[in-house]
Order: sequence, then structure tokens, then C-alpha cells
Amino acid sequence: MTQATIFSVPLVGPSSPSEMALRIDDNLKAIRSAHSGTGRPSYAVAGTTWISTAEAGKLKWYDFDGTVDHLTKTLDLATGEITYGDGTNADGTAAAIAAALSDPTYLQALKWRSKAIGERYEVDTSKAGAEIPPSNTADTVWIELTAGLTGVGGFNNGKLTSESISGTVPLVVATAVVSFGASPMNGQTIDLLNTEGRIARPSTSPGTKQNDAFQSHRVNNLIADISSSSGGTNIALSTSPSIGASQSGPLGTSSMSITTDGVNGTPRVANETRMKNVGIKAYMRIA
Repeated sequence: MTQATIFSVPLVGPSSPSEMALRIDDNLKAIRSAHSGTGRPSYAVAGTTWISTAEAGKLKWYDFDGTVDHLTKTLDLATGEITYGDGTNADGTAAAIAAALSDPTYLQALKWRSKAIGERYEVDTSKAGAEIPPSNTADTVWIELTAGLTGVGGFNNGKLTSESISGTVPLVVATAVVSFGASPMNGQTIDLLNTEGRIARPSTSPGTKQNDAFQSHRVNNLIADISSSSGGTNIALSTSPSIGASQSGPLGTSSMSITTDGVNGTPRVANETRMKNVGIKAYMRIA
């Protein structure tokens, strides 16, 4: 037991140097041992923390509130184990983490929590077993970047409003306004990329939209063969190297076809300029 007999120094004198020294030394020893003893020190006041040595082999930390002592932790001197006042162990955090990391429900939730607000998640939903974000959890809130899902039961129900679709394929423009009060993005217009068929591109101007385009170019070495006939002036065009462009007939009418160069196969044509791709579905976290 290391508790002071009187936790103070003489406030009136005269007191001998020896008496002062003994009182001060007694006080310092009490502080150094955290006021340890078999019971609460008699001089304890509200806020005093002290250590009980009443139980053999254990040290118990108490906080005194002025009326009652509250056990905060116990140290087992034999094992070094610390048990907190609520019954948990010092290694409880590690145990809780280990348990959580083996809990499928926790891991499933953690997967979506790890995404930042405004971050997109893309997945090939045509494959069995592909995972999509939760549509109706309060933990994380997601929208599918597809138009037409704001009705009752739809993925975006209660999260988007003011959908707008204009243009024709491939130049479709589809937008909606975030309508979810808890979202930092609430009230902002977002692009429904799945409906637009638009890809994301790194840029120094985020949010800037571009349609597909073909780089400006010229065709060199155009050769014309012009002749006259009763039907009018005929013109035949060819290029070197040939791209299969030709025109023959009265001046003012034309036709052009794209044919193989004999090396790279049949040219692929469509209503847009695009890269080789595969369709995926995009989602975005909004809260």
C-alpha cells in the first residue's frame, strides 16, 4: 500500500524541515504508485484514479466519482491480460477484427463502403454471379446509370428525378437530377451513361462531354477520268493507293463504297466511330 497518510503539506507553521520533507515524500510516493492500496484512499475526491491491490495477483484501476468507485480495468499479473470494466479484453479489438473479416455479411457491406461518393462501379451483369451494388440500403446508396428506373420498385426509385432523354442513337443524351437529401450530390445533374452508351475519359475538364469523331484528314493522289457522252459528262475517280472510291455517271450524281485494301480485311462500318469494346453496366455511389 502506497497511499499518503495526509495528502497535503502543512498550511500553517511553524513546521520543521523534517516534517515538511516527510509530508512531501509521502505525497510523492502516493502519486508515484497511483494511490495503490487495498481500499480507496481517504483523501480521494471526485476524479481521483487509484489502484486496488486487494485481490492477490491482480491490480484494479478505479475512478472515484465522489460517491462511487468505477472499475475501469484489471491487470492479471500472472498472464499480463487486461480486462476492461465492461468485460472486454485488451485483445478484444483484434479478436473483433478477426471475427469481422470472416463474417460474410460484414465483408459484403465493407465492399461497398470502400467506394467513394461519386465513384462509379462497372460490372458485366450478363455473367451469372456478377455482383451489383445494393439498391436499398442506408449504409451506402447507389444509383444505376440507366434511364427508366425511377418508378416504384426501380433501382433508382427515390434517388433520381427529372430524367431527360434526347437525340437518337448514337448521339443520345440522357440525364437525371439526384434527389436524395442525405447525398452530398443532391440536386446535381448526372449523366446516365448506360443509356447514352458513353464511356468515361480522363480529362483536365471533368464533366465536359464529347461525341464520337473521326480525325480530320485528306486523301492524296486523286485521279479523275472525265469523258462526255450523250447522257452528259461522266467522271470516274480512283485513288492511289486505292480505297475503292469510284464515281461514274453524269456529273452531279455520285456514289462511294468502302472496300478492302486487300490486306486488312473487310472494313467495318456503323453509325458511329468506336473502339473494340464489350458492354458493361455502370453504377454510382451517391451517399
